[in-house]
Amino acid sequence: MQRTLAIALAAGAAGQALAQLDYLDINGNGSGDRFTVVGLPDTQKYSELYPEQFYAQTDWIVKNRRRHDIRFVSHYGDLVQNGDNTAQWAVADTAMQTLDRAGIAYGVVAGNHDVLASGTVGQPYIPQNYQQRFNAQRYAGRDWFGGASPSGMSTYQTFPGGGQQFIALHLALEPPWAELLFAQGVIVAISFMSSLL
Repeated sequence: MQRTLAIALAAGAAGQALAQLDYLDINGNGSGDRFTVVGLPDTQKYSELYPEQFYAQTDWIVKNRRRHDIRFVSHYGDLVQNGDNTAQWAVADTAMQTLDRAGIAYGVVAGNHDVLASGTVGQPYIPQNYQQRFNAQRYAGRDWFGGASPSGMSTYQTFPGGGQQFIALHLALEPPWAELLFAQGVIVAISFMSSLL
C-alpha cells in the first residue's frame, strides 16, 4: 500500500501562516521515510483582499522546506476571485514566484474562479489570464516539470519522496476528454511512479 503525507495551510491573523501537519509512514514499515506535500486550497480571497496572507503562505513553505522535508506543493485552484481581474493575478503570480525563486516543485490547477469572471456558472470561459501566468514556459528548465496538455490547462510534475517517485497531475476544470486522455497517457508512460491527482 502506497501512502503519502499531506499538509494543508491556512493563514491566520496578522498574516501569520499556520499549518496542520499529518505525518504518515510512506512505506508502512516504520522506516521513518517521511516527507511533506503541501496543499494550497482556494487562495482567491487572499488575492482579492488580503495579499499578505497569500505571501505569508508561500514564505512559510520556503522557510520550512527543510524542517518538514517539503518535496512538493499543489495549489488546488481558485488562485484569484475574479478571472478577469489582472490586479488579483499579479498577487497570485507574485506569491507563487516565491516558490519559483526557491526552486520548490509545484503544480497549479485552474479553478472556476480562475477561468470565469466571478466563478459563477453560465459565464464565458476566460482562461487567458491563467494561461498567461501559469503556462509551460513558466516551468521551462525545471527538472520536476513533466509537461502540459495541448490546451495548456493540464500539467504534470514529478518528485521524489520516501524512496519513491511520484507523478502529480493537475487537470483542467471539468476536464474534457482531451485532458483526460492526456492524463491517461502520462500515467501509462510512467506507470512505475505513484500518482497524485
